[in-house]
Amino acid sequence: MNIQSSLQTKSNGCPSVSIVIVNWRTIKQTQLCLRSIRKFTRYPNFECIVIDNDSRDDSANYLQSLAWIKYIENTHSNPDHRNGLDLGISHSSSDLILIMHTDTFVRNHFWLEHLIEKMGDDTFVVGSQDRVIRPIPWFLFFDDYYRRGKLEKR
Repeated sequence: MNIQSSLQTKSNGCPSVSIVIVNWRTIKQTQLCLRSIRKFTRYPNFECIVIDNDSRDDSANYLQSLAWIKYIENTHSNPDHRNGLDLGISHSSSDLILIMHTDTFVRNHFWLEHLIEKMGDDTFVVGSQDRVIRPIPWFLFFDDYYRRGKLEKR
């Protein structure tokens, strides 16, 4: 039995996935991360949950303007990454949860399918990782993408 058949599925027989991202004063990276998810995700059954940990910058305005994400403001008295993740996970009703950092940028249309496939038959996988490539700083890479028109501003 593979993971797709062992989980409750919704569309196209694919398990639902919640991508949980915690933002704290990393608006530029978060914008790039979300743009790459929006551009390169072809998986039919995912949601993106973004938690803002009291950034006190333009993060809240930007994140609230994105209709395709589920925006959550962390109002915990001492917001940290751990309780931000807990908050995001508690708002998920998906079969699978993918925790992603704001400095993660995807560049392959089938990245999410690939990670789910790596899980194989194990329905209790703690982590799955694809290749990590960091030959150049992220801001140089995405600045080039902007100039070539490969990423939208939203």
